[in-house]
Amino acid sequence: MSTFGPHKPLRRWTWHSPGGEYHNQIDCTMIKRGFQSSVNIAQTRSFPGADVGSDHELVMMTFALKLKKNKKRGNRIKFDVDKLKDPNILTTFQANIGGRFAPLLVLDNDQDLIPDDLVETFNEILSEEASKLLSKLRVKKKKWMTDEILALCDIRRSLKKRKKDPEGGTQYREINLKVKRSIKQATEKWIEDQCENIENSLKHNNSKKAYKIVKVENKQEQLQLRAKKGSV
Repeated sequence: MSTFGPHKPLRRWTWHSPGGEYHNQIDCTMIKRGFQSSVNIAQTRSFPGADVGSDHELVMMTFALKLKKNKKRGNRIKFDVDKLKDPNILTTFQANIGGRFAPLLVLDNDQDLIPDDLVETFNEILSEEASKLLSKLRVKKKKWMTDEILALCDIRRSLKKRKKDPEGGTQYREINLKVKRSIKQATEKWIEDQCENIENSLKHNNSKKAYKIVKVENKQEQLQLRAKKGSV
């Protein structure tokens, strides 16, 4: 890297003959090609003013390495916390956590309470109780998607292996037809709701909100078309 910079000869030379008649650039700094862009060429050169007690000059390279953050994807489970809006589920969830966590706080006087261990235990209890009462959060890629449709899709997926059986094939066709009808109804309802929101916004002279709804949906449609073209 020390040979790339357009420096003066004095800042390129790394060796001088004992009499000072000859000069050469024989000492270099080397780096892998993948890190070449991280080198500051202007500040990578020899330094003739350094007192090194040798016929070789000091060569220095300025290097700024930019590392990407390693995003660790743990085994953290995302639960459907919307189910906690149900008062019965919320009460049961709170009672279960309180019943299991309360004994941990009742400690003997001569026993020390370690905060890190307490937090770890609490997280384990929270995760276990959430697994019992709350289902895993399912990402809905379509805005019109409902939990009922997802449940029907799960049933259809389980019956797909039995398509060749007479009974299994009949059940699969029935649930498949039900999924298609549910999707059609959900999309039509969602479109009607969007149109109603736009009309209400225009009636109340809120054209900004109406334009925003149209803009967002148009953008989503374009992204979906691009994704389909890319997959083809």
